[in-house]
Amino acid sequence: MTFTEVQRFQDRLHAKTSEFQNRITETHKFIGFVLSEVKNPYVACSFGKDSVVMLHLVLKHRPNIPVYSFSNKQYDFPDTHRLRWELQEKWNLNLVLVERDVSRAVKIEDEGGAYNRLYFSVLREQIQKHKWDCAFVGKRKQEAPRRKREIDRKGSFFPDALNGKIAYPLH
Repeated sequence: MTFTEVQRFQDRLHAKTSEFQNRITETHKFIGFVLSEVKNPYVACSFGKDSVVMLHLVLKHRPNIPVYSFSNKQYDFPDTHRLRWELQEKWNLNLVLVERDVSRAVKIEDEGGAYNRLYFSVLREQIQKHKWDCAFVGKRKQEAPRRKREIDRKGSFFPDALNGKIAYPLH
């Protein structure tokens, strides 16, 4: 048995535990609650592992929810594009894909800042265009100390100046 086969076997066993099943149940309750509180939500999806898990769970409640994805081949992992199109076809996503090439606009000393400014300016345009009032975001506390502090301080569903509200189902 290869390492990957062993890992898949362990993952399938873990998915059957009552602890894991309870977490899934609570996450579905949370998603249902958020959807009852907002009118026009969307899923912010990078097509990384956390975003895909969150997207899969939210789609069970609202199959046609808009899925916003910002793409820049300079920064995206190569498999991101392949996975996005595979899931688009498999799940028939209501995909709002914005592709930008920031490579010429970014100075090396300011790569992260320029990318973030472009990302959020494009997102702001999309939110206004589609009148979205809530973003489902696949952040988890375990990813970084800064995210843990933010979620501990604000909670997993809170008002946001850009999105109206933000929901972190995987917190």
